[in-house]
Amino acid sequence: MTIGKNIKYALKGFLLLIGAYLVFIFVFDGGSPRKVETFVIKSGSVDLVLAVVGRVKSKQLVNIRPEQPGSITKMMHDEGDIVEQGDVLAQIKSEEERVGLKADRAQLEALDAEVELAKIKLNRAETLAKTGYLAKAALNEAQASVTTAEANKRAAQAIIEQVETRLGEFDIRAPMAGTILSRPIDPGQIVAATDTIFQIGSVSSIELEAEVDEYYADNLQVGMRAILSPSGSEKIYKGKIYKIAPSVDPLTGGRLIYILPDNDAEPLLPGRSVDINVITQHYDKILSLPRSSLEKVDNFWQVYVVENGEVLIRKVTFIDWPGASVVINSGLNDGDHIILNPMDVKPGEKVEVSDSIEGDKV
Repeated sequence: MTIGKNIKYALKGFLLLIGAYLVFIFVFDGGSPRKVETFVIKSGSVDLVLAVVGRVKSKQLVNIRPEQPGSITKMMHDEGDIVEQGDVLAQIKSEEERVGLKADRAQLEALDAEVELAKIKLNRAETLAKTGYLAKAALNEAQASVTTAEANKRAAQAIIEQVETRLGEFDIRAPMAGTILSRPIDPGQIVAATDTIFQIGSVSSIELEAEVDEYYADNLQVGMRAILSPSGSEKIYKGKIYKIAPSVDPLTGGRLIYILPDNDAEPLLPGRSVDINVITQHYDKILSLPRSSLEKVDNFWQVYVVENGEVLIRKVTFIDWPGASVVINSGLNDGDHIILNPMDVKPGEKVEVSDSIEGDKV
C-alpha cells in the first residue's frame, strides 16, 4: 500500500508540473503577438485596364475564283503562305489551248519567213525596175506580196496574243500581296467559275478583333489606347480602339471591338491571338490594392488593417472593375498596413508586422 500511494503522489506531482508548464507557455509565451505579412498601401499612378483576348484579322479579304472552269492540275501555295501580287497560285488544265498555241507560233515563224522572202523579191524587183528590165506591174505585184505577208504575220500575232491571254486565265494569280488564309480545293478537283479556290488576307493592313462583355463594353470608347501582347512573344505593342460594334450578340452577350496597332508595330499574321489591355481610365495619384485582400460581409466590403499592433476592420468602397487589383474610393489612408489574406487573422488580434510589401511592388 505504501508503494501504491507513493506512485499516486508522484503521478499527481507530474501532472501538476505539466499544468504549470502549460500555464507558463500560455501566459508568458503564447500571449506574445505573432508576426504577419502586410501590404503597405501607397498612392500612385494607376491605369484602370480591361483585359481581353483578341485575334488578328486582315482588313482586306479576297476570295479568289477561277476565270475558266476546269480541273486543277497544280497548287503552288497552301494555307499560311505569304504571296506577292501576281504570284501564280494554281493552274487549271488547258492542254488543248497550249497545243494550239504551239501550232500558232509555228505558223507565225512560217509567216515571218514569207515576209522576209517577199522583201527579198521586192528588192530584186526594184533593182530590175530601175534598169528597165522589169515592168511596173511586176513591181507593184512584188510590193503587194510584201504587204500581204506582213498583214498575215500581224494577224497570226494577234491570234497568239488572244490565245496567251486565254491561257493566262487558266493561271490563278494573287490579286494582292497577303497571306493565304484558306485553300478549300485540292489538286485534281474540277472547279467552276463560282468556286473559291483561295482566300487571301492582307498582311500590311490588319486589325484586332475582341469580344467584350456588354456590361464593360458600355464603358469603352473609340480612341481608347490599348497595350498589345502577341501570344508566345515578349514584345509589347500599342494601339487604339477605332470601332465598336453597335449591337450585342444575343448568344454570347458580348460586343465586338476593333483595334488598330500603331504604325511602328511589326506585322502580325492573321489568326494570331493577342492579349489586349484596354486603358479605360488613368489616375495620377490614387490608392489601389490586391483584390484578394477584400472580404465581403453582407452588402459591404471590408479589409483588415494593422494599427498599433492590433487587427482592425475597415469598410471600403472601390471601383468594381475586373482585374487582380482594385482602385479604392474610400476607407483607407496612404501608408495603411493591409492584411493580404483576411483568413489569416481575426479582428482584435494582436500581431506584429513583418516583411511588409510596398504597394508599388505587388
